[in-house]
Amino acid sequence: MVTTRTGAGRRAAVPLSRRRFLLATGGLGLAAAGTALLGGCENITPSARGNDSPQVHRAGWLCEGEPSTDATAHNWPAKLPPTARMFTGRLAELGYIDGQTLHWQFRSGSTDAQLAAQAEELAALNLDVIVVLSSFRALRAVMQAPGNTPVVMVACSSDPVGDGIAERLARPGGRVTGVTVWTSRPQIRAKWLEAMKDTVPALARLGVLLDVHEENLIGRDLSTLGPPAQALGIELIVEEVRNWEQIGPAVSTLAARGAEGLLPLVRTRWSGINLAQELSPLALRHRLPLNGIHRVWTEAGALVSYFFDLQATFSRGADYVDKVLRGARPAVTPIENPDKFELIINLKTAEALGLTIPPAVLARAAEVIR
Repeated sequence: MVTTRTGAGRRAAVPLSRRRFLLATGGLGLAAAGTALLGGCENITPSARGNDSPQVHRAGWLCEGEPSTDATAHNWPAKLPPTARMFTGRLAELGYIDGQTLHWQFRSGSTDAQLAAQAEELAALNLDVIVVLSSFRALRAVMQAPGNTPVVMVACSSDPVGDGIAERLARPGGRVTGVTVWTSRPQIRAKWLEAMKDTVPALARLGVLLDVHEENLIGRDLSTLGPPAQALGIELIVEEVRNWEQIGPAVSTLAARGAEGLLPLVRTRWSGINLAQELSPLALRHRLPLNGIHRVWTEAGALVSYFFDLQATFSRGADYVDKVLRGARPAVTPIENPDKFELIINLKTAEALGLTIPPAVLARAAEVIR
C-alpha cells in the first residue's frame, strides 16, 4: 500500500551556496560543481598514448548549479566531490593532465535559461568534446545548443532512447555517447528495497522522500516501487518535497507517521555528499535506518546502499572522452549501461541504531564500513 501526502508550506527553491554547489555532484549521483575551469592554452597529446605529435585537446564541462565561469586553473580537482574526482583521476591515468595535456572550459547554471546560455557558449568555442556528469537538464541544454561538438554523458539518463538522446544504445545516431544511470530501472529499485529488508528484517513501513519536481529522473515513477514493496511486505509512506527546506520537516513527519526506515528519491543536485552529510545524522536522530542509494551516502553515515559501482562507471566515462579525443564518432559508439553493482553496509551506523546485521548479508557486501 502506498500512502502519499503533499508537504505543506511550499517555498521557492533555496539557492545553493558555493560550498553546497561544489559538493553537490556527489550524488546519485552528482549534480553540479560550482566553478569554471580554464586550463593552459598549450597542450600536447598525452605521451602515454604513444603519439609524440603536438596537439591541443580542448574540452568543455557543463554542470547544474549556481552560474559560474571563473578560472581556477590547475587546483580545481581537489575541490570536486568524489565522483568527479573518479572521472578526472581516470583521465590523468590516461595521460590527460589538467593544464598540461588537456584544456578545460567549465560552465554551470541553475536554471534552464542559464544552462542554455552556458551550453551555447561552449558550443561556440569549437571544442573537441563536451562532458556532462549526472545532470539530465545540462545534457538537454547541450543537445539543444547549435553545433556538432561530440558529447560524452556519464550518469545523466536511465533511458537514453526514451529520453530522446539516442536512436538506440548500440548505435546512438547522434552526437552523444557515454554511460547511463540505472536509478529509474525497476530492477535497481527492487534491489534497494531488498537491501533494506535484508539489513533490517523487521522493516514493515518505509518512509520515502519523493521529490516531485518535474525534472526529477530518480523519483518520477514511484509505481515501480509498489510491486516489490508489496512482495516484501513493506508499506510505503510517502512525503513529497520540492526544495531543500522541506527535507528536514518531511523526515520528521515520516517518523511521526510510523516510518521504520528512510529512502530518499530526490534530484541528483540534492543527492550528493552535501545532502548525505545532512540527512544521515538527521535520520539517525529519528532512529530511521537510511538507504543512501550509493556509497557516498554510506560513507557519510547511511546504513546501507546498493548501486552501481561509482568508480567503475565514472572511470568508464573518462574512457569515452579518450575515445572521442582519439577520433571515435558518438553516432556509432555504443552507449553502455553500468555492469558492476555493490552492496555497502555501515556497521557503525547499525550499532548506533542497535541493529544486528545478519551474517549472510555482511558476507554478501562488497564493503563493510566499521
